[in-house]
Amino acid sequence: MRPVTFNFRLHSTIGDQIGEVIRTLRAPHKPGDAALQVYKGTEGGGGDFMTYLDSDMTLSDQHDEYDILKSDR
Repeated sequence: MRPVTFNFRLHSTIGDQIGEVIRTLRAPHKPGDAALQVYKGTEGGGGDFMTYLDSDMTLSDQHDEYDILKSDR
């Protein structure tokens, strides 16, 4: 299975984008039953689950979480 990519819009709330994420992943979830959690990978493999994104805020408004996502390619 090929990796799935999704480009988030920085200035739209996460809640407005979650339906598109679910469709892209072909997940059985409903938008009201889903949440996104930040995951930070480590160099040796594996990683840590971080905080959940606030669905009522834009990604650009969640500075700490956005910085983690930008630094973890």
